[in-house]
Amino acid sequence: MFILVHLSVYLTDMADHPKNTHSMTRKRKSREAQESKKLFRLTTYGNTTKTTANGFMSKKVKYTSPKTAKALLSVMRGRVLNVWEGYRKECPDNPVFVLVLPNNGTSLSLEDLPMSYHAYECVFRHEYEVSKEASTLTNSSESRRILIRREERVELKQTVEENINQLLKGHSNIEMISVSSLRSTNYGLKNAKVIRETCIVIYVHVKGVIPIGEEEFPRSIGSFPLDVREGKFIPYGRVPRANEYHQHLLSGCQIIRRTANSVGTIGGFLDLPGGGIGVLTCAHVVLTEKECTQYINCRPDQQADLQKSVPWRTLQICQPDQYKDFGTVKDFVLYPGSSSEVGIDAAVVKITNEARLPVSGEFPWDDRQTTGYGPDNPMEFVSGKCIEIKPELEGCEVVKFGATTGITRGLLAHTSLFFKRSHVPDLAFKDVMYNQMEVQPLQGFDGFAQKGDSGSLVLMAHKGNRKKLVAVGMVVGGTTTNTTVVTPILNILQELHLPSTCFKTFRHCPRPKETSSLAELKKEQSKQGKEIRQLKQNIQEYRKDHKKQVQQHRKEQQKMNQKIIDLVEGLKRDNAKTNQMIQNINTQLNVKQ
Repeated sequence: MFILVHLSVYLTDMADHPKNTHSMTRKRKSREAQESKKLFRLTTYGNTTKTTANGFMSKKVKYTSPKTAKALLSVMRGRVLNVWEGYRKECPDNPVFVLVLPNNGTSLSLEDLPMSYHAYECVFRHEYEVSKEASTLTNSSESRRILIRREERVELKQTVEENINQLLKGHSNIEMISVSSLRSTNYGLKNAKVIRETCIVIYVHVKGVIPIGEEEFPRSIGSFPLDVREGKFIPYGRVPRANEYHQHLLSGCQIIRRTANSVGTIGGFLDLPGGGIGVLTCAHVVLTEKECTQYINCRPDQQADLQKSVPWRTLQICQPDQYKDFGTVKDFVLYPGSSSEVGIDAAVVKITNEARLPVSGEFPWDDRQTTGYGPDNPMEFVSGKCIEIKPELEGCEVVKFGATTGITRGLLAHTSLFFKRSHVPDLAFKDVMYNQMEVQPLQGFDGFAQKGDSGSLVLMAHKGNRKKLVAVGMVVGGTTTNTTVVTPILNILQELHLPSTCFKTFRHCPRPKETSSLAELKKEQSKQGKEIRQLKQNIQEYRKDHKKQVQQHRKEQQKMNQKIIDLVEGLKRDNAKTNQMIQNINTQLNVKQ
């Protein structure tokens, strides 16, 4: 191998020499053209050799047929989601098989595999199982305190957009691409530390295993260092959750497709151009996983042809369970986007049951005290306004209402997030999403969103006024680092061919009528609340009076003790004078005698 490499280099140098003939030059160019067509070739020694523009760069990676991982996948089908093959930088000659397990409690060991694989290193990981490195950094107080400067954010966004396609082509194991103000080194070792440095973060499912035929990640991209962490995208909306029935639909209500178990959230209500009211949510909520895979690159302009094969306009959507339908799917978009375009996962459901039309911009009740909303100031979206997300808005506070988690608050952390939806590492650009927003929860909240919150409208206070909320995005999923993935709302409306003013306003709409028993119950609760507040006030006043009395009693006791001490001292002095007088008298008597 060594001789072949140096011989090729020598021939190349000779061909560049001016004394060589034209035939030698033609042969060299023909050889280079053939080599450029094949990125990797197999030598007689079973090693992989990469052909580059500068010559040959040999890597001691043991050659194994792609059928090896596929054969293992076929044997373990039903027990694993996927099997892929890689190697470790420290031992490039030894292949490593990564087995991705479903999140249903399944556990495997080396003994469960065929005997022919017992000699190899096998890594078992559940679909969303990752190390705690990324979540520890994301949820640390230092991460919330240290913000990236605006100039750096602009440069970061430009750097990611310029290099994202090249990174994805060269590294099939990339799950997400984000940025951070902290960089982690030597995680899991004694010399592990966190460096305060702006960096580009690449998330993979299994850190340390490089797919066969690929190289390790570069140390830096542009002028920013690279930090590799473990992380995955989690689609929200696949786990059914119970919720209350609402005669008049509200934003934040749980919805479900009648013939499937994909559960999500009503994001908002739209005034449709052709008449009627629509519901905005995620496409993966109203479509099955098979349909999402089949129509991953589907846009509204292409759906006329799909109508013949997939009658998706007849799909019935229900709230809150599969027996209370309210509408059918009108449009959906499943478009991954590109380095300069935003990926969209959205759907519009037209309300066909007029008895369930929305009459209020309020969200369902959330009785937690940490949300900042309550009976006196309910959370509501009545303006129908949307704003464009810009880099200068990063770090601002946002709020959302999801069918699973209710009201949660977070910070807009990043506006150009990339992630891969599928757990299958390949070079296809089908199941990915570009230019998403990333939201991290505020302190005091376990997370910004969870499964079942897909489709939730993400809102921002207009000029700091929490009563006037404007829409900025829609929840599509989350990550293993406890952050939430949000798609910009204006890009969703644009892709659906809807105007930015299509959200329904509720300024002049009447609220739903309440029954007399419910009104009386609310009055009684209000009365009891006033009594409790009065009782608390009385207790505080009693404690204050009792404290004053105790202090006054202590002062009086101190005065009395001081008087007693003074009286005792006076008696002692009088006693001493009396004794002195007696001595004087005795002395005088003795003198007279």
